Amino acid sequence: MLKNCTSTALCAYLLLMTAAHAADLHTCKLSADRRLVTVLVSNPYQQETHCTVNCHVTFPGEGINIVSITCAKTVPGGVKDFELCARSRDNNGVFVKLADAGNSECVKPLAEQKNDKDEDDADRLGEQIRKQGEEMLRLLKKK
Repeated sequence: MLKNCTSTALCAYLLLMTAAHAADLHTCKLSADRRLVTVLVSNPYQQETHCTVNCHVTFPGEGINIVSITCAKTVPGGVKDFELCARSRDNNGVFVKLADAGNSECVKPLAEQKNDKDEDDADRLGEQIRKQGEEMLRLLKKK
């Protein structure tokens, strides 16, 4: 998508939208009693794939106390808010709050990668045909 950008503003917008989409893949939820963090993910692909989510949560104590909760699992295709895992504190402790939005990634399935390759091949063929057409027009104009 970004390789076909024609202006800097358009490219910046598309890059921003891609980044925003990545942030929309997951949700880290802290329970009302602050004892449990539930990690949810949405698979943007129609095929099942492997997704990983990192949530960052603070817990009580002196200084900066942040724990990273990482969950990874195969997720069914196209599913929304799939529960990857739920984690609680040891010794019945509590979490204070979510430290940030965390991050997530879902591996692009091979079928999707093949579609991208097909699109790249079509783009190359279209460019080749365009160049040949320009060359023919240039030769015809000379005559």
